[in-house]
Amino acid sequence: MPNEDALRFLGLLNRGGKCLIGEPILHNMRKGNALVIAETDSKTALRVKEKGERVGCLILEGVSKEELGEAIGFLSASAILVKDGKASRALAKKWETRKGDL
Repeated sequence: MPNEDALRFLGLLNRGGKCLIGEPILHNMRKGNALVIAETDSKTALRVKEKGERVGCLILEGVSKEELGEAIGFLSASAILVKDGKASRALAKKWETRKGDL
């Protein structure tokens, strides 16, 4: 489960044009990109996750669709691709860090 800092950082990345949402995710995955996936209860989210694993994306999970959407200014979102490698690594680091670990 990510902390609030990770979700805020994801929102900043989206506003900075570093994120893709929706159909473009499938066509723009590259090794080293971060793929943030909400609950994988849908076929689409599962398909996105499988492709992300095949190409070598950093897979970040543990958030609901509503939390993920709220972080980027939508009602809900199933998946978000961070297309910048350096930003992806920074997000992954924040995603794994708990408040007590800071």
